[in-house]
Amino acid sequence: MKLSILDSTGLVYDEEVDRFLVKSQKGPLEVAPGYADCYEALEEDGVLKAASSQGPAYFAIHHGLLEVKRGRARVVCLYAEDGKKIDVARATASKERAEQRLTDPNLDLIRAKAALSRALSRLEASRLSLGSK
Repeated sequence: MKLSILDSTGLVYDEEVDRFLVKSQKGPLEVAPGYADCYEALEEDGVLKAASSQGPAYFAIHHGLLEVKRGRARVVCLYAEDGKKIDVARATASKERAEQRLTDPNLDLIRAKAALSRALSRLEASRLSLGSK
């Protein structure tokens, strides 16, 4: 099945895949050929794991919607980052800043939690792309 990932910058990924895994707001989904047409809101931050004949691909997905229609899948999201291209040092620094902000009661905790969630999904996508479990 064809999987396209689009974010605010344009087309991030457009390949044939055997299947992919992603977390919706209702729980985990494994989408493969023959999957029913649907629209699903994805978790605010998560990792999409795609399997294809060219090997696995991992993407950090932020604020997305999944559409499966006529055997084609599209993820439209605010941000999508290929795990192979994530700057680990930058993501780690973002994680550390967010963790520090969570300890300060004078700062906006909702924003700090959101920043931490984004950083963790970016680090997971990168880790998986590098072959770690």
